[in-house]
Amino acid sequence: MIKRFFENLRLRLVHRGFLTLNEKLLRVLVAMKTREELAIIETNIEGFSKSWLNALSKYFYALPESAVEQLGLIRNDNCMDAIRELIIPAEWVNADVKELSKFTFEF
Repeated sequence: MIKRFFENLRLRLVHRGFLTLNEKLLRVLVAMKTREELAIIETNIEGFSKSWLNALSKYFYALPESAVEQLGLIRNDNCMDAIRELIIPAEWVNADVKELSKFTFEF
């Protein structure tokens, strides 16, 4: 477990990405966070996955290319984990579309 922690830490340091926020990127981030909330709720409903993390992972890896690579995101666990750990600030959501470029998403 400790070995995996340090391996993930090394990968995060090597594969860091900084993306300037725009409307499309914000929509994808909000969609992922919304799907995460839904996946957590679904774990308590019979017939759904009991692992919200697996359900979220399936959703992330099924997103269309236009929602991932074209925005600068990377289809890997480090990027997905950064989105999962993200708490979207109210100032992002409340910002005018023209002002979104003042913010960055780091993964």
